[in-house]
Amino acid sequence: MQANQSVNIKKGRNENLIADRNKLLTARFYFYSSLNGLKFSKCLENLEKEFFISQSRIADLLAAHTDYICHLETENFTTTTLKDYFPFMNWSYHHGKMSQTGAQLFLDLA
Repeated sequence: MQANQSVNIKKGRNENLIADRNKLLTARFYFYSSLNGLKFSKCLENLEKEFFISQSRIADLLAAHTDYICHLETENFTTTTLKDYFPFMNWSYHHGKMSQTGAQLFLDLA
């Protein structure tokens, strides 16, 4: 490559990371709604705190990923299965008040 040729590097948000985030967000929604029986509004509240995305944006993302939600339901994903796919997340949920600490959301990897 010659010194005067510019390298075409795409800047901005990484599409693969966004896709992975959306897959995790959808799995968390399934976890809260199907496995823990939370109402849609409570699921959105929890996801907003975990992913720092507005509830309206979360609802849009979930609508765009209904096929993945159906896959999780059809394949009868359990909390154990979700732990296997996303081992860095804490898949315990204690009904009632959620702690506002990050310790509840992510496992201690130290």
